[in-house]
Amino acid sequence: MVMKKTYFFVFLGIIILGIYFYFQGSTTFHFLSSPMNDDEKFVVHMHPYLEIQILGNIETIPANIGIHQNGMDREGKSQIITESIHTHDAMGKIHVESLVLREFYLSQFFFVWNQTFNENCIFTYCVDENHTLTMYVNNVPNKMYGLLPLRDLDRIKIVYEEKKR
Repeated sequence: MVMKKTYFFVFLGIIILGIYFYFQGSTTFHFLSSPMNDDEKFVVHMHPYLEIQILGNIETIPANIGIHQNGMDREGKSQIITESIHTHDAMGKIHVESLVLREFYLSQFFFVWNQTFNENCIFTYCVDENHTLTMYVNNVPNKMYGLLPLRDLDRIKIVYEEKKR
């Protein structure tokens, strides 16, 4: 009898750890937006800001990145799927809202947006003999690029420009 209880608790522990590591390793966590109106339910809720400057021009961060209509429910209402990392407007404010406590990184926002960003490229613009790519966080140069952990109210600026001569 004691052996059966031991196996049960070992099995239960493995299941719980598996669920934990599954959500730690996933890049996004989907949830239906309609039942999630109460911010108290989020264990992660922050709003960093992103600005992208390409050759002197400010790029628009589109509204509704990470927000998708996913058909109709049984009552005929449209279902909206919201990624943990998303935007609502085109002002550069990134919403990070999650039911799971974990780190979120700048690369995950670009993954949800389906755009390229790393230490060498932003969109289709890549570092070469004539161009540089620099990232600033709160006006301080930062070389973490996609590995940058997102923090509430951080101001992230990515600048692709011609090399200064």
